[in-house]
Formats: sequence, structure tokens, C-alpha cells
Amino acid sequence: MKKTNANVGKEKLDGEWVPVGQRVIIQRDEFKDKTKGGIVLPGGTQIPQLTGRIVAVSPEIAEGDDAYKYPFQIFDKVIYNPNRSVPVDFEDVLAPVSEKKNFLVPVEDVLAVFTKRDIKKE
Repeated sequence: MKKTNANVGKEKLDGEWVPVGQRVIIQRDEFKDKTKGGIVLPGGTQIPQLTGRIVAVSPEIAEGDDAYKYPFQIFDKVIYNPNRSVPVDFEDVLAPVSEKKNFLVPVEDVLAVFTKRDIKKE
């Protein structure tokens, strides 16, 4: 789970973020300002990032009866739909959405998982 030392008002929080319900926290990959071929994109143009790494999985997904339906674990690389994701930031809550790196994502919006594990139901 994502550990934090965030400050909320005058209160300091120490602990882990645990998603509730059927959600995961994904750390988005960095935006790219250059293509694979080495072409530098002009101005503020960036290639949208729809990939990231799972940094936290809710207990409902990890330990539930239907855990085999969601074949992902912490640190798996995923492709996700950002439309219903909620941007969260554990250190700077006032940062603009474009600078957020962590997103709370419903499992239905995780579209693909890259893994080397055998994920077939036993």
C-alpha cells in the first residue's frame, strides 16, 4: 500500500492508503515529450499516458471470493481508462490535476495487465 507522511492542516498523517471497494491506486507513468523515434514534440505537447503501476489494491479485490477475476497485484503495469479515475496526491494536495501522479481507479477501468505470472483460474 502507499505509505505517506502527509500534512493535513496542522495534523501529520503516518500510515498507508488503502482503497475501499473495488478500486486500486495507480501511479501514472510520466508524460512523454519525445516519441520513440526521437522526435521532440513542440511546445507543451505531450503524449497522453494511459499506463501506470498499481501501488495499492483494496482488500475486497486482493482477498475476496472473486479475486481471480482481477489478476493484478501491487507493482503490476496496467493500461487504464482515466475518465472515471480520481486524482490523488499524498504530498501536495494543492497541485493541479495535470501534475498528479496517483489515481484512484475502479477495477472496471483497468483495461489490461502486463504480467509474467500465470493468471488462469485454478
